[in-house]
Amino acid sequence: MHINPSRSYRVLNPRESYSFTEYFKFPFEAEDILADLGCTLERRELDLKRADVVAEVLTNLRQYISETLEITNPSSEISRREFLIAPVVREVCKQAGAKVSSEYAIRVNEWLKGSLDYYIRSKSGFIVIEAKQADLTHGFVQLAAELVALGLKGIVPTNIIYGAVTSGDLWKFAEFHQQEQTVVEDRNVYQVPRDLDDVFKILVAIAVGE
Repeated sequence: MHINPSRSYRVLNPRESYSFTEYFKFPFEAEDILADLGCTLERRELDLKRADVVAEVLTNLRQYISETLEITNPSSEISRREFLIAPVVREVCKQAGAKVSSEYAIRVNEWLKGSLDYYIRSKSGFIVIEAKQADLTHGFVQLAAELVALGLKGIVPTNIIYGAVTSGDLWKFAEFHQQEQTVVEDRNVYQVPRDLDDVFKILVAIAVGE
């Protein structure tokens, strides 16, 4: 971790220990937190590729989610993960031939440690999916810290590590450019089920490394 010695303003206490979940609770700006982690933040519209997916797969997934929303109101984090997020992750891995680890534990240092809700791994694509309440703003801060942690861990060989923060019905994507030490937040927010096709095709493209 490279910290700029000329930067006097700090939001993270060098004497404190922080887990990933604590980043979600921080009142600080994402730029200030990332600066303490030696990184910068950009916000722009990401040019995310879409994979070719068989129409029947999308139809079945869309029907499942629509039926789920008709019979249940997934208001808690656990219910959103079970009914809205896990089915999408499962189908993404199936289409991409990828593996997924749930509650994947990682520790870099006292500032970067904890578990990733979903960590999808394939031969050429990596993505972290963090399922957090309905607050994408604070959820993104946690996601950014997790992406930086993966970069510092040195387990992702590609320059760009992809991530997504989701409440189940809303999705936002991000990239961590390891060489530049920059987290890029996508300005777009995708809504499910309306934008399910886009979300699913993006996830599959990332997982297969397109």
